Amino acid sequence: MPEPDEYLILVDPEGTAEGAAVLDVSAGPDGADLAEALAALYARDAEFDHVVLQDAGTTIGVVTRRRLGALAESGLRAIGDGDHAALPGPPLRFTPVRLRCDRDGCAGGRVLLALQSPDLPGCPQDASHGPMTLVA
Repeated sequence: MPEPDEYLILVDPEGTAEGAAVLDVSAGPDGADLAEALAALYARDAEFDHVVLQDAGTTIGVVTRRRLGALAESGLRAIGDGDHAALPGPPLRFTPVRLRCDRDGCAGGRVLLALQSPDLPGCPQDASHGPMTLVA
C-alpha cells in the first residue's frame, strides 16, 4: 500500500477544500494510477475541478485540475511511459465516479475510484439525506 507521501506531488499548495468532494485513498492506489483516474474524471466532468484526498479520515491535501495539468505539461511520466509500455486511453484499473448530495444547501460530495456495489453510498455530511446521486 502506498504511503500518503506518494500523493504529495499531486497536491496543489494553493488548493482549497471549500466545496470539494472527498476521495479516500486508504484502499491504496499508487500515485500514477490516482493521477490518471482523476485526470479522466476531470476530462469528462467540466464542473469538477478539485478533490480533497484523505487517508482513513486524515486529510492529505487538495488535488486540482490546474495542478494535474501543470504536472502533465512538465513532462512528468509514469512507469512504462518512456518505452510506450503504458496503454493509451482511459484508466484500466479504476473507473472514477463523482457523487453528490441532492439536498438543498448540502455540500456533501465524494469521489470513488470504483463503485463496489449498485447501491450508492449515503451523504457523508448527514446520513438522513439518503443516497447520493451519481454525477459523472
